[in-house]
Amino acid sequence: MKRFCWGWVSSACFFLLGSSKALAVMLFGTGDPQANTTEPTGNLANSGWQWVGKWGKTSGIAIAPKYFITVKHVGGNILDPFVFQGRQYLAAKFFDDPESDLRVVLVVGSLPLGAPLYSQSDELGKHVVVIGRGTQRGSEVFVSAGASLIRKGWLWGKSDAVLRWGENRVSSVLRNINGGVEMLMMRFDASGGPNEAHLSPGDSGGGLFIQDGFVWKLAGLSNNADGQYSLGPNGPGISAALYDEGGLYKGGNPSWQLTVDSPFDQPGRFYCIRVSARLDWIRGVIGATHTAPPPELQTSATPFGPFEDLQEVFVDASSRSLAFPAKDPQGFYRLKGSRVFRITAVDIHDGNVWLTYE
Repeated sequence: MKRFCWGWVSSACFFLLGSSKALAVMLFGTGDPQANTTEPTGNLANSGWQWVGKWGKTSGIAIAPKYFITVKHVGGNILDPFVFQGRQYLAAKFFDDPESDLRVVLVVGSLPLGAPLYSQSDELGKHVVVIGRGTQRGSEVFVSAGASLIRKGWLWGKSDAVLRWGENRVSSVLRNINGGVEMLMMRFDASGGPNEAHLSPGDSGGGLFIQDGFVWKLAGLSNNADGQYSLGPNGPGISAALYDEGGLYKGGNPSWQLTVDSPFDQPGRFYCIRVSARLDWIRGVIGATHTAPPPELQTSATPFGPFEDLQEVFVDASSRSLAFPAKDPQGFYRLKGSRVFRITAVDIHDGNVWLTYE
């Protein structure tokens, strides 16, 4: 009597983590780490929170029954869980945009809902809700002005991976960035109100949402932000969210360049990949039918492994069946593939074991 079990495994993909790009939401109006950590209500109800899931220590946005979207530089591996609406969905396949940092991920199972995509090219000046996961607001940053100290913003604070939301407005649409990528740029304005948001380390891949009629839609993926400054022309510098860069240095050690102070604020900025510019590519991924390759068969003497590939296996993908010689009196078997396969029937005849799967 043969013993059979089913399961699935896959080889891991490489990942690239760029910590200077990993972003989350910081607020102008408060440094309270509990502020804006629950779903917004009132005029901002259903403004994107319901579509944001957790991808490692970062974020991803559900966009279709079997897909979420994030950015490549936050990393991740096949078989990592995407936690959404209280459930885990394992990553089965990555689809990387050749023209931007976007990554669409196919999951095992079906997500219960997904964000509609913003398709208009009128983002300039639009009010946005930005949602991300990461640092708290840190200590105040001051610049000397004669005998006075003038506050310019706040240091990036403690990383806590807590989901937060904030508001902003699209200040500019940037084209041909890094070889053709289009970005939405937001400024961290002191006049933007208490929920005015900037980004800080912790969560690229969060969503930027714009209201289209009565429906909020995904318009951008958080990707980068201004944040590296120095109080003088030398030294390692500081990492901060500034609503006025005047009087501080930018550019990086050893080439810090002074931003000359002026009567007007010179806000720091953050950048989101423009969804409307990559809409055809995104729809091409989530609208395609992806047929998983047939599974491979592994065997072990115990149900807990170690499992090894079985070499003498005949696979018929059209009938979803496979066969192998019935040599051993007993054993445990599992299917290996990029998604879950379930063994539906077992038969032994003509000296072979036949499995069908779905």
